[in-house]
Amino acid sequence: MKTVVGLFDDFAQAKSAAVEVERMGISHNDVSVLANNETEVHGANTVATEGHGMGHAITKDAGVGAEIGGVLGLIAGLGLFAIPGLGWVAGAGWLAGMLAGAGTGAVIGGLVGVLAGVGVPHEHASYYNEGVRRGGTIVAVKADDMNAAQIAQTLSTHGAVNIEERGSTYRNEGLVI
Repeated sequence: MKTVVGLFDDFAQAKSAAVEVERMGISHNDVSVLANNETEVHGANTVATEGHGMGHAITKDAGVGAEIGGVLGLIAGLGLFAIPGLGWVAGAGWLAGMLAGAGTGAVIGGLVGVLAGVGVPHEHASYYNEGVRRGGTIVAVKADDMNAAQIAQTLSTHGAVNIEERGSTYRNEGLVI
């Protein structure tokens, strides 16, 4: 099992990519979307979860999207939570669940730690984190080895940035990993 991740500058492109991945036969349970929400474009209806502190919160309606079914339902049920150093993000799917479930662990490892924990190289995880911090959206897909290349191509076709090139830009701007 591999994790295929795409960074998108535009939420609509990310949504389109996620829908297309599901059309390929990938279960919506294996597709995750995580977007910057500092501008509250994905809503601001949050309720603090107990026992996590540090501004950790999740929407009251986070489970609704899962009940609707499919990626569109997944996206409709975006949960909102704060990640120190990253800010408010909106997320749905297994990746968001891992971040929310990490609680205080998310304070330590955040998105970089979660992505690295599912097999994304640390350097790339840092670039994805920076991309979300700057307003981007990531789509992360759990894929078997046979489908990983096709999923990566689908994400790219729908507008995912070249993470190596973007990482180079970030490093030239002073990002230290």
